[in-house]
Amino acid sequence: EQARGLSAQTSIPTMDALAAAYAEVGRFEDAVRTCQEAINSAREARSDYWVNKLNARLQYYAQNQPYHQQPGGP
Repeated sequence: EQARGLSAQTSIPTMDALAAAYAEVGRFEDAVRTCQEAINSAREARSDYWVNKLNARLQYYAQNQPYHQQPGGP
């Protein structure tokens, strides 16, 4: 949250990490909101990579589950 507050324009990776942290501690509404903001930023930046990655994570957060990277996976 501090990293996000330090800059007028928060980076997509920072928002991604914040959303994951929110989900990890059970703050799923915050995780969903932050992830959606990151998706919007990724769309504005025309980054299909981030849009796809964030949409996949959003599915977990919307089901009140944290996202855990699989060993050897993305």
